[in-house]
Amino acid sequence: VLNGSGTVGAAGKMKDLLEEKGYTVDNTGNADNYDYETTQILVKSEKEAFIALLTEDLKESYSLGTSEATLKDDVPYDVRIVVGKE
Repeated sequence: VLNGSGTVGAAGKMKDLLEEKGYTVDNTGNADNYDYETTQILVKSEKEAFIALLTEDLKESYSLGTSEATLKDDVPYDVRIVVGKE
């Protein structure tokens, strides 16, 4: 989970919400910039079904933008969520 909003604690808040819903979050940090207007969900192509699950679990709390199965196979995680300005 990456903070793309610049709001202190945004990634940690998302981590807590996901873990309450049964997801495992290995890491949080900052995105490449803080210009994300909406929250993005990126998954590996073989995990594309996660998009629908995550969208359902996050839509009430976050303004969702891009959801794509475009993560490279060599990254060490299945999903990357970038928290946007909410």
